Amino acid sequence: MGKLSSYGPPGRLTDLNDVGCKMWNVFISDSVDQAAKGPDPKEIVNDSPRPQFYNLTTRDTAADAVDATVRWTAFPRRVQVHSTSDNQRWQRADASRDVQDEYCEWSVERDAHQKVTRVTFTCEGPEYWDVLAQTSPDKVLELYRTHINPAVLHATSSTRSTTTSAATSGTTPPATGPCT
Repeated sequence: MGKLSSYGPPGRLTDLNDVGCKMWNVFISDSVDQAAKGPDPKEIVNDSPRPQFYNLTTRDTAADAVDATVRWTAFPRRVQVHSTSDNQRWQRADASRDVQDEYCEWSVERDAHQKVTRVTFTCEGPEYWDVLAQTSPDKVLELYRTHINPAVLHATSSTRSTTTSAATSGTTPPATGPCT
């Protein structure tokens, strides 16, 4: 099948510039390598190495590999399992994003009568936003203003990372579209 040239952003998003695309690829590649390596066997036994993981950018996929369909409803399983009714499930899931899966979080806004007025979903992990903020902070602000609140200020739209990567040399290249 051949090697993958690089790992692209989640959902084929096009927000990253060239430097962001490279940073994202390095982050995912390193994460996959670490997952394949597994934990230190002196700390956790029988959990490394993990041959079921491999880096698609450094190793070919077997020619006879078969694609598998992954089914995922995105609703937090721990809420579903520990709730006794649909109503209770939604109340628990809407109460806090802490119980939601990092890859599908939502926030519910209600009016004074508790009627739902807006539901905002996100499906990118925080690492994507970190890379985007490091390489294109103005793009982060634009996205926050578009999808969260037009009144968001630059200082309030920061992510966990506040340092500029050495890869950007302190500059922010313009967004160029999808990673290739």
